[in-house]
Amino acid sequence: MKTFPVSRNAGTGIIAATALLLLLSACLAGTPDWQRTSLPALVIPAPATAADRQYLGLAPAVSQFTLDQVKGRLVVLEFILAQCPHCQHEAPKMKHFYNLVKQQGLDKRIKFISVALGNTRLESNLFKERYEVPFPVIPNPGRRVMEIEATPTLYFIRPEAGGSKVLFEAVGRLPDGEELLRRALELGDFSPS
Repeated sequence: MKTFPVSRNAGTGIIAATALLLLLSACLAGTPDWQRTSLPALVIPAPATAADRQYLGLAPAVSQFTLDQVKGRLVVLEFILAQCPHCQHEAPKMKHFYNLVKQQGLDKRIKFISVALGNTRLESNLFKERYEVPFPVIPNPGRRVMEIEATPTLYFIRPEAGGSKVLFEAVGRLPDGEELLRRALELGDFSPS
């Protein structure tokens, strides 16, 4: 039986390639098969700035809120981790999506919120500044808002008392801004009056 010499690093390379494929498949999976259809009544810390509270239609002195208190027909709820390279990569897409909504005159009907899981106010603010996120990025250092399997996780939500109806969910790599806008518009009449 003839044998072939194998490099010492061949096994390491195979293991590294397998790990990379598994990681990429988890991160780039897009919309999972196990999509949620609803969310419980999430209690979210109020944004720190008056401008962000006003954008969401919240009272100035509120310390926390639920999605049904947000003044909008559709809430785009994103869960991120500021240190997550995928969240950092997807931030320009979310900014572009927000800008498309604003250009269409839909910014009173469609509201955006990003919850930074496990992040402090400083980390959340640095993420918001570095990636020029034009909507609230709310720190959630204790991860008390909701358990998420992977970041970024994006929901299109129709707020309802006692919970929220999930209309769209994406995990990992997100569609581009135009595709996200198209999907949002398919979900109902969000055009200005």
